[in-house]
Amino acid sequence: MYSHFLRLLIGVVSTFLLGNDPVFFRSAALQYLTLTPLPDEHFIQNDENELVPVVAMKDARGILYWYRRVDTEVCLTGECKRVDVGLYWYCTGDFLGLEVYREHLTKTDHSNFFPADYDKLITVLSNDWSSLREYALADLTTDTPAGVDGVSGATRKEIAAEAVADAVYTTHTLWHLVHVGEKEQLVPLTIRYLNETDLMNALLSSHDKKYPLFLLEASRQGELKVTRPIQKLVLEGLIARDAPSYRHAALKALAATDLNDAWFQAQLAPIYQESVINEKIEILPALKSLQHFEPVLYDALARDLDAQQGWLAVKILQVLQAAPTHSDQVLHTARQLQNSESTFVRKAADDFLSGNK
Repeated sequence: MYSHFLRLLIGVVSTFLLGNDPVFFRSAALQYLTLTPLPDEHFIQNDENELVPVVAMKDARGILYWYRRVDTEVCLTGECKRVDVGLYWYCTGDFLGLEVYREHLTKTDHSNFFPADYDKLITVLSNDWSSLREYALADLTTDTPAGVDGVSGATRKEIAAEAVADAVYTTHTLWHLVHVGEKEQLVPLTIRYLNETDLMNALLSSHDKKYPLFLLEASRQGELKVTRPIQKLVLEGLIARDAPSYRHAALKALAATDLNDAWFQAQLAPIYQESVINEKIEILPALKSLQHFEPVLYDALARDLDAQQGWLAVKILQVLQAAPTHSDQVLHTARQLQNSESTFVRKAADDFLSGNK
């Protein structure tokens, strides 16, 4: 217990005090990025379930990043040189960049990494789904590992393209430090900042497409407070037909926003009206939780209720079911749908009318 506490204390101190060590490599994404550490303390768990410190940092725009300094071995024999690096993540938990301290990373033959080797390393570290994910440290080569990079045998062919030549153990170790469990732990820390600071405004002011997607996913999962900026982000996404990923994320987040908000319904109604039928069918399931209807949204839905469009009509009735009263036109169309040739449509109409007697 005391030894772990001591390591933890050393880790916290080194994170801040070793920042003046010589930097032998800094990846391109960090070259012109000036980051300022924030005073709060944050920890994540490493592979041994021990708490290790991470530092929250902000750039000049107020955008959040995460940093962790790591001094570790990279082979199984205990004979390799240790690596001393700084790992950086975007606030989304995605890999941002790498710094190498004290001395260059080295290969099996003791030679330093060349610029091309660092470029390859950054490419691999930027890949969330590298095949390195599937391999344990002991399974990277065909023979018993030994040497500076812990490799005497040949790198397995199936992962050779995913590693720096003659540095598979270093590549594997760093990739796992960046990706395995880190994103899942960093995102909740970011969510806390989003709910308690002005970070959201900074992200929304950025032109980086990753941030709207990140915010919409966090909103979909119910992790973010429902705010006007988030509602606007959802509405903008619904009409982003030239950005399928953005629109898809907005559709998924739609049900998690405050659908009963009068302002939101007033903005949603014209978006729904101007959508093509396939888009309307995508929007309607998210509206089933509506309990309060502004006239403008009720009318937009009622206008689409057509006995000749049974599939669409069923989805509209399922949304309108919660309205306290209905227009004569809606009730008339529902009665027409009771005569549909489709058993599915007839049942939906029966259910709607039986609940509105």
